[in-house]
Amino acid sequence: MIKLLAAFSKTAPACCALLMLSLLLAGCGGGSGNSGLPPAEILASITVTPTGKKVAPSSPVQFTAIGRYLDGSEKDVTGLVTWGSSDSNLATISNAVGAKGVAMAVTPGDVNITATLGTITGVAAFTPTALNSLTVTPAVTTMAVLDPLYQFTATGALADGSSQDLTNLAAWSSSDNTVAFISPTMGAVYATKAGAATIKAVFFNMSATAAVTVLDAPI
Repeated sequence: MIKLLAAFSKTAPACCALLMLSLLLAGCGGGSGNSGLPPAEILASITVTPTGKKVAPSSPVQFTAIGRYLDGSEKDVTGLVTWGSSDSNLATISNAVGAKGVAMAVTPGDVNITATLGTITGVAAFTPTALNSLTVTPAVTTMAVLDPLYQFTATGALADGSSQDLTNLAAWSSSDNTVAFISPTMGAVYATKAGAATIKAVFFNMSATAAVTVLDAPI
């Protein structure tokens, strides 16, 4: 190869000889490809969590991607990967800045969530599950005017027999906010005057209620 280059340089312009030398070096590994990167910079695998998550439709889930490198180190690459869903009719997932890896369950079924960086892909199973019922607890409660905030809880019963806390996902309302004022997104009630009110939680296509009685005197 050296003799060939020497012979070529005698008959070709210097610029051509330099070009041939560059091509020979690249073919022999003289370039600066990934093989020249230190192990700490070569991605070996991606792990996506959570896996096997089951939630009701209209529930968001934050997925995380952890990259493992050849030197054994790990790094959160959630914001670097490209996220995907094997079936967007069952679940979607965001690649938007500030919402990377946030999946939304759409309709019941089994779907794979993927995270890809370069040629490496990690996968996690995700199962949107039918919501069978919604319950608000406690079903009946008594408060006094100006008591501290009282927290109601919304719980969904899923088709597989598991349950899901939907308190922060439900839309809350009170039949009389002048008696019992409720935070529309948190389910926390503040008693303002004596009387009775019905507390209602709505999530997806279901609703549930609870009764609250407010007294003038401290309990």
